[in-house]
Amino acid sequence: MTVTNTGKPKVCVISDDLSGPPDEGVKKFTWEISRALAEMTEIRVIATKGPVQLPGVRLVPTSKTFLTYRLRRELAAFGPDLILYAARGSATFFSILRARLLQTYSPRARVAMLALQTRYHRPWQRPVLRLLAPGPLCAQSQPNKIYLEGLGLDCMLLPSGIDTRTFAPLPEPARSELRGIYGLDASRPVVLHVGHLVRGRRVEVLGDLARRGLQAVLVVSSSMAQDDELGRELEAAGVKLIRDYVPRVESLYQMADCYLFPVESTDNAIEVPLSVLEAMSCDLPVATTKFGGLVELFGEGPHQALRFCSSREELLQATIQLAAERPGGNRALVGRYSWSRIAEMLLERCLHRGAEAGVQNRSGQALQEVREA
Repeated sequence: MTVTNTGKPKVCVISDDLSGPPDEGVKKFTWEISRALAEMTEIRVIATKGPVQLPGVRLVPTSKTFLTYRLRRELAAFGPDLILYAARGSATFFSILRARLLQTYSPRARVAMLALQTRYHRPWQRPVLRLLAPGPLCAQSQPNKIYLEGLGLDCMLLPSGIDTRTFAPLPEPARSELRGIYGLDASRPVVLHVGHLVRGRRVEVLGDLARRGLQAVLVVSSSMAQDDELGRELEAAGVKLIRDYVPRVESLYQMADCYLFPVESTDNAIEVPLSVLEAMSCDLPVATTKFGGLVELFGEGPHQALRFCSSREELLQATIQLAAERPGGNRALVGRYSWSRIAEMLLERCLHRGAEAGVQNRSGQALQEVREA
């Protein structure tokens, strides 16, 4: 490990897309874990695609293959102990190929890669992947971890984190004031969803809730492509769409009565969705599908304010009930998942436990320790 004048290890985070505001799962995860790592390491954050709006991020334009002298020069000059590659496409064949190239640029560094969504591979790619993957892939669900390990790849579990100071509940007068700011009726329950405006996220459920008399609000990721036809359908059903970037998105959770997460396919969200953790941190009740790594993280329950649903109708009924009753208790479930603890898990696995040859993957044990803290 490099000994710097600060006594901290050197970490380089490389993203192939930090353009625009951090209002999408992979970008937000990358930015938040970078901020946490900055508190405990000497860090450099590199984006290969711009324009970059986030402070302290270096823009190093490169080709899709990462074959560029400038990126190699940046890494050689910095001399990282750990490279964290935040691949926009998760663990695709070509993302893993780019991670291997980063390893050749910094042969003395450990290279970890975010695999926040499940990606399957063609039969001819699978034997090649075992030779390519340079270091641990950071998965968010046990099925994805098992799949990747079945390909002969090193893998660890790394959940999403939460900033509990920012995402905190508000007293009723402040909540009513926020509803006024967003043009909502203080006397009717508000159901919220934050994410992409695409049919794959099953946001049509919000239209069903609006037709049943609830105030349904969809906050759209402003930096992602939007399905305008779907948007018109939802607005016709009475759903309020917020399409502009909201810098203080916590205010939307704070004024709502229930958070709805109707997504089923991991193609459409990272496997521990940040929006669910943010809602829970604001002590908002949550109705969700059995998505990704959520059941593994919190257990199926029973929970007073967290409902895992198996059908569309069950999801609708749970949302209506939770919005009316507004039970608490979710904030206590997420308090242990601070971004600093997630960053510590990554460093422990990559620079300590994983630095010695033959060390077995103990990320499951580390995650259990976080759960029990």
